[in-house]
Amino acid sequence: FRDSKEGNTPSRMHVALVEQGVSTFRMDVFAHGASDGNFEDLTLSKAVDGVMSAINMMKEMGFKQIGLLGTSFGGMLCLIAASKSSDVDYLVLKSPVIDYVAVESERRDVEKWKREGVIESVTRSGKSYRMGYEFFEDAGKYTGYYLVDKIKVPVLLVQGDLDTIVPVSQSKKLAPLLKDCQLEVLEGCDHWFNGHYFDMFENFAVSFVLKHKKA
Repeated sequence: FRDSKEGNTPSRMHVALVEQGVSTFRMDVFAHGASDGNFEDLTLSKAVDGVMSAINMMKEMGFKQIGLLGTSFGGMLCLIAASKSSDVDYLVLKSPVIDYVAVESERRDVEKWKREGVIESVTRSGKSYRMGYEFFEDAGKYTGYYLVDKIKVPVLLVQGDLDTIVPVSQSKKLAPLLKDCQLEVLEGCDHWFNGHYFDMFENFAVSFVLKHKKA
């Protein structure tokens, strides 16, 4: 959320996977990084459209196996895309949002947001941004727990037990609902996976990808 394909996770995972002979494609979704769109107009549906386009492009380029890796907001996009596409072979989800309505209702004044149409927020670095109420309305269509019947592929879920942005309870609730899920909860880790926690995630992710990589 508000990150780009040049961020820490996509950049480091690109290097780690390419070193193991796994091709990678990093992308910016709607209103992120180099992509078009105003952030105030962002919705999950618009962002997922970008993921679906990327999947289709990879298929057209001849790739036979496609895995999706996403963090937080990106993790939710991967879940939705996997529920819509038969071309996704596995998912790697790092601190994914499973229920956006629950998360946003907890940290924002939703009634004020609805009344005014937009809400002002501030990033960790102090930069302000505006979100349209359409984001909240659209998010109600996509509760991850209700997508599980459409997700048949292996899933790796990695999250810290000290995550204050996305409750780890969401991942713990989702994991047993999925057909094939490996859940790793990192003790003492927050939402940002600083220091050795990212190394732990990287090891889990690379091992998972190689396990499910077709010869």
